[in-house]
Amino acid sequence: MAESPVCENAPCHDVWCDDVRCGAAPPERERGPDDRVSWQWIAPLLSTLVTLIVGFYITVGAGLSQMACDAPGEAARARCESTFHPAMRVYFGGLALPLGLLVAGWALPRRRRNIPRRIRLAFLAPLSVAVPYAVFNGLVDWP
Repeated sequence: MAESPVCENAPCHDVWCDDVRCGAAPPERERGPDDRVSWQWIAPLLSTLVTLIVGFYITVGAGLSQMACDAPGEAARARCESTFHPAMRVYFGGLALPLGLLVAGWALPRRRRNIPRRIRLAFLAPLSVAVPYAVFNGLVDWP
């Protein structure tokens, strides 16, 4: 006797047995590294928000630090001002590092195998804003 593909428990007996409405859930398939993960946009989004906020405050602080060049001595002021503007250009160029990390975090395919990479990039992006600021502080000849 051949088995009927129709579920016996279905109200109208016209629903296939692997249908959830029938009471028998389909068998779980093993998840592979190439399976799509729908929630992987959360880490890059949080990283983008935190990086923008941290970057804004560090940039404002770097811009306002030019007031420190108003030293009482003329020679110290000249040295500070002559190194401040090139250092500021280096700082803005260095912001390409966190931008690149954010773009890489968003651009990774949303696959299970990329979860650790995406989280690592999301963690490093806000921290990498401090790198150009440290280079900026090292280039300026503060009085």
